[in-house]
Amino acid sequence: MTIKNQININNNIIFIPARGGSSRIKDKNLQKIEGTSLLKRKILICKKSAIGKIVVSSNCHKILKEASQIKGVETFKRKKKYATSQSSSISSILEYLRYKVKNGDLLPKFITIAPVTNPFLSHNTLKLGFNKIITNKNLNAVISITENSEHPFLNVKVNKQLKFNIFKINGKTGANFERSQDRPKTYIQTASFRISKVNYFLRYINEKNPKFNKPTFNQKSC
Repeated sequence: MTIKNQININNNIIFIPARGGSSRIKDKNLQKIEGTSLLKRKILICKKSAIGKIVVSSNCHKILKEASQIKGVETFKRKKKYATSQSSSISSILEYLRYKVKNGDLLPKFITIAPVTNPFLSHNTLKLGFNKIITNKNLNAVISITENSEHPFLNVKVNKQLKFNIFKINGKTGANFERSQDRPKTYIQTASFRISKVNYFLRYINEKNPKFNKPTFNQKSC
């Protein structure tokens, strides 16, 4: 069976990466908000969205144990080399996909990446994002974005002297706008969720280097 024939055309996996060993905040993914851990909050949001099967990938026994206590959640024990502070995000996804291929399991058509550290994502927003990609055949990915709180026109380059107007939008710089409210709106991507067709990841599936680095979504036709 080829990998292409292993793809379930209607399937989506919600992949929650949650490694242990955070260097800044101990047990970061298990920290609680109003008595509920960040991990559990994100899992419950994903369950409520009802857009696919939830998989929690971690090297941490405590994280895997908590996730396994929630009905319908699959846990995947991540290898140590894919769970260090130097490991790329995409390497953990590729590790899981290789495991599925090796077992002869059907692969999802879509993968939704939903990090634990964005616990206030609405399940409706997640559902809207998934509906967008399954109803628009021209889309390869859907990601979450938010309006930029600091406009790029305010950025300066520091050399021997400050250099202003280093960014242009439609050929214009900050110097073209006297009032801030007249500046064109700009947005930044967030990590709340990212949805891509699995084919994007399959092109890299044989990359086993934990430091192999590519975006965790297909940036073409987003």
